[in-house]
Amino acid sequence: MATTTFSGPVQSGTVRDGAGANVGGAVLTQTATFDYTDTGAFATTIILPASAQIIDQIVDVTTAWDSATSDALEIGTSADPDAFGDIANLQASGRAVADPDATQCAAIDDIGSSDVTVYLKINSAGGGLSAGAARLTITYRQN
Repeated sequence: MATTTFSGPVQSGTVRDGAGANVGGAVLTQTATFDYTDTGAFATTIILPASAQIIDQIVDVTTAWDSATSDALEIGTSADPDAFGDIANLQASGRAVADPDATQCAAIDDIGSSDVTVYLKINSAGGGLSAGAARLTITYRQN
């Protein structure tokens, strides 16, 4: 697969100059998989570029988690594992979208002046965890 590297806004459309120019940021995605054996706060393969704005955080649960009580997910950084969002329930297969609170909304508006590795933390309660697999996709705008 070919790759293209660029930085800065993208122009599309016929208006090339002035206040109404068709210029905007590129919307990109990165994906990482994880499963029930991942414990504590752990790094994913997702590294977001400095100043990125996170648009969506989607988790596709391909195998439901099976602890006795609950399984939830935090999405964030090494310093703050739930800085970006939370998924309340990993015990049902299907798609879940993070619903950031006000503090998390401020963090995803601009991730900061350095590239950020996304960390996840699975919070399981009740014991007996022996299954679970999912895929996290983060959609972001490069600023």
